Amino acid sequence: MRKKHSSHSPFLPYFALAASLLFSLFLSSCSVLEIGTDVQANLARTSSINCNGAQTHVNLFFEGENTDFNYQTIGYVQITGNERVSNDELLQELKYQAWNGCANAIINVKISYKTREVYMLGQDYSKNPPRYYSAPVISGVAIHLADRDLPANAFHGVDTSFLRLHRDKEALAQKNLEGETNVAVITGILSAVVTGIALSSRKQ
Repeated sequence: MRKKHSSHSPFLPYFALAASLLFSLFLSSCSVLEIGTDVQANLARTSSINCNGAQTHVNLFFEGENTDFNYQTIGYVQITGNERVSNDELLQELKYQAWNGCANAIINVKISYKTREVYMLGQDYSKNPPRYYSAPVISGVAIHLADRDLPANAFHGVDTSFLRLHRDKEALAQKNLEGETNVAVITGILSAVVTGIALSSRKQ
């Protein structure tokens, strides 16, 4: 009795496995975590007050400006930027961080620069060396003061546009995170399917 020859190529399982690996590598490379490009925000509190977000504005007093008025110090606030964010956007985020800590003004605001390192998490430095860039750092002292203590040249109205800008950025960051999660899930599913086909072919 003659044996029945399989119509499948003997190399098909190996081809399927190789395709699975290459496809996984391609998709995972699309979501490699890049370190050193985030915007870093920090408020180091020295005291706290209860405000419930009632502040209607956050005044900025840059280094050298007159601050001869009564106020309560909330803490030191600092924002470190990246290559894509403008100084104006960083100032708006600085306002948000201060506002979130119940401050309605920031004094001694100054801009400096620091060198930041950018690299891909988990990648070989010898093959993918890090790069460096000069990042802006904006800092100041978050304070709270009564409207009656505000100097005449300060802003006395309502301006909370920095809240909308912060929330828009948070929404975009969440959307990007969901996209990266979806890529990872699809990668896993497709890899499992292709590997299953390969194993099935080897059994035939």
